[in-house]
Amino acid sequence: MIANPRRMLALTSILLCCFGASASSLPRFALRGGEVDCRGCHVDPTGGRMRTQGGDNFAMNRLPMWERGPKFSANIGDAIRIGVDMRSQYLYFGDHTTADFVIPGHDSVLARHILRDTTVKASGALEMALPIYVSAKLSESIEAFVKVNPIVSPLVSTTWEGYGIIHFVHSSGEFFDAGAIVGDAYFKVGAFYPAFGIRFDDHTVYTRGGNASFSGFGPAGLFWQPNYVDEGIELGAELFDHAFITADFLNGNEAGASLFKNDPLGPYAIALRGVINTGPMMDHTVSAEIGGSLYAHTIQHFPPQPPPGVGDSTARTWLTAIHGGIHVGPVSVLAEFDMGNFIYHVLPPNYPISNPVGQYSDTVHAMAIETAVDITKGLTGILRFDNYYGGNVGGISTNIKTRLMVGAQWFPVRFLEFRPEFRVARGTAPSPADPTKLEDHTETTALIQTHIFF
Repeated sequence: MIANPRRMLALTSILLCCFGASASSLPRFALRGGEVDCRGCHVDPTGGRMRTQGGDNFAMNRLPMWERGPKFSANIGDAIRIGVDMRSQYLYFGDHTTADFVIPGHDSVLARHILRDTTVKASGALEMALPIYVSAKLSESIEAFVKVNPIVSPLVSTTWEGYGIIHFVHSSGEFFDAGAIVGDAYFKVGAFYPAFGIRFDDHTVYTRGGNASFSGFGPAGLFWQPNYVDEGIELGAELFDHAFITADFLNGNEAGASLFKNDPLGPYAIALRGVINTGPMMDHTVSAEIGGSLYAHTIQHFPPQPPPGVGDSTARTWLTAIHGGIHVGPVSVLAEFDMGNFIYHVLPPNYPISNPVGQYSDTVHAMAIETAVDITKGLTGILRFDNYYGGNVGGISTNIKTRLMVGAQWFPVRFLEFRPEFRVARGTAPSPADPTKLEDHTETTALIQTHIFF
C-alpha cells in the first residue's frame, strides 16, 4: 500500500497524466472510409482536436447506436466554431513486484525472485481533460485554431495549442484549384502536435506517450505525451487521391524546449510522414494503407565531458516508424513499429535519477497492434497488444514492458462515449532503490472512461 503523503501526491498527478486519452480522432475511421487524411472531419488534416461540420455529421449519424435528437451545429455565425472534449474515468490499478536481486541479510537462493505483496493499489474517479476549441474561418481556405485546457498536470508539455492553416490548393480555388494530381495542399504555422505515426486515440499506447510509473516501474513509451505540442511549420499535400505527405520543421520540444533559445540557430527538429491508401474497394468493405515516419532532433543530449561509459557527447535523437492498417468488413487492424535512439522520457515526480542521462533511452523499440470489431452500430470491441523496450548506455537502465488490453467503445447517443477497458502489463525495470538491480512487475488496470464531445 502507499505509505506516505508525498507518494500519494505523486501518484495522483501520474494518474491524471497516464490514463487520460487525449482529445484525438479515431484513425480507423479514416481507414474504413478509404481516406488518406482526416480533413473530412477535422480542421487539422493530420487528425484530432477540432471537428468540422463533417465531423459533427459523422458523430450524429454514423457513430451512435440511437440517432435521436434535433439538428445540431457548433458554428457561431458563419465564421466561428467551438468544440469540447471532456473525459473522466474511474479506474483501479494494482502492481505486483518480484525482486530479482539479493536482499541484504538473507540467503541468496531464498532471497531471489521473492513475490512481494502488492506494492501499489489505487482506485478513484478522475477528471482528466477538458480541452476547449475555437476556430475562425477567415476565408474558404484560411483558418485559425486555438485550444485551451484548464486542467493542468505537471507532466504535460503545455495546456494550449494554436495555429493558422492556409490551404493554398483547395476545392474552392481561392489560390490554386484542386485537381487530379494535387487534391489539397496546405501550410500550417504555430504550435501544434507534429505528424508522426498513427495517432492512436489512447495516448498511453507505447508508440505514443506510453505511461509513467505508479510504483517505480519506470516510464515506458515515447515522448508524445498528452497535450504535447511543438512550435514550427508544417507543409502537407494530398496527391492522386491516395497519398498524403507532411513535412514539419520544428522548434524541438522533445525535451521540453522553450520557444526562446540562447542559440537562435538550434536545436531544431524535423518530422516527415507519408501514407498511401488504397481508397474504398469492393463496395466500401475493404481498404488498406501503409506509411512511414521520421523524426530527427539536433539537440546535444550529453555534457561536453560525459562520465565514463556514457557515450558520444554529440548524440542526437532520431525515431523512425513503419505503420499501416487494413479494413475488411467489420474488422479493422492498425499497427505501428518504431525504432529510435536517445528518446526522451517524462519521469514521474521524485523518480531517482542516478546519472545525467537518466531521462533518455539510448535504444528504443516500440510496437502497437490494435484490432477493432464492430459488434453492432455504436458498439465496437477493441483488442490491443503493445510492447516497449528501452535501454541505456552500458546497461545502466533497461525497461521492457508488454501489455494486453481488452475493451470496448460504446456510443449510445450522439456526442457521448463510454469506454470500459481491462489491461495487463508485464515487464522488467530497474529498482527505484538501486537502478543497477532489476525487478519484474505485473500491473493490472480496470477502468471505465466517459467522453463527452462536440
